[in-house]
Amino acid sequence: PLLSVFTGWLLQVCDFGLSRVLTGDRTHVSTRPYGTPTHMAPELWTKGHMSQPADVYAFGITLWELATGERPYKGLNAARILHQVLLNGGRPPLPMWLPPSYTRLMTSCWAQTPNDRPTFGEIVRHL
Repeated sequence: PLLSVFTGWLLQVCDFGLSRVLTGDRTHVSTRPYGTPTHMAPELWTKGHMSQPADVYAFGITLWELATGERPYKGLNAARILHQVLLNGGRPPLPMWLPPSYTRLMTSCWAQTPNDRPTFGEIVRHL
């Protein structure tokens, strides 16, 4: 996702080019897999399901970026990222200096299975 930092450290998501609106009882939008490979949840790679759990996964990757100041999977192309995330369950390396509560939140967000990820409501309560 494209993020901008404004005065007072206000962080804002600026790129909604691939966003979809979910209405009614819909829990996901089925589409072909596309997005930012570094932030794509495993189910986006396999089923093309855009959902809140997929957004939570991307949020977890963004937490890692904010903590490290680096891009995840640096130097890997989309095929290598797919192999790492989907087949190996790989994630960016965890810095040992991160507070344990931050690490727990981040890793719960990028859980392999969507049902194992927290909701955004749970994330807000945690923060």
